[in-house]
Amino acid sequence: MITLIATITAKTDSIEALKAELLNLVKHTIQEPGNIQYVLHQEIESPNVFRFYEQFKDQEAFEYHGNQEYIKAMASNAHLLEKPSVLTFLELV
Repeated sequence: MITLIATITAKTDSIEALKAELLNLVKHTIQEPGNIQYVLHQEIESPNVFRFYEQFKDQEAFEYHGNQEYIKAMASNAHLLEKPSVLTFLELV
């Protein structure tokens, strides 16, 4: 299983626009074969910071996710980001 947390930081004036784009990712990703969890969170104290908790069945499912057009289209939304997204991969202990 592949588990990760993706941290996405919006520019202050782009929070709602980015949130809409991220919710669109949720809508599509939860339908992917091999997706286990794809849960979006928004920080309470820093509402411009979003975090996805993601789990995929295996590496193949994770790569499938990364190759979807709606994921690739996020590159066109870079102007909404304060800084590059950070992916943190996790291991169950």
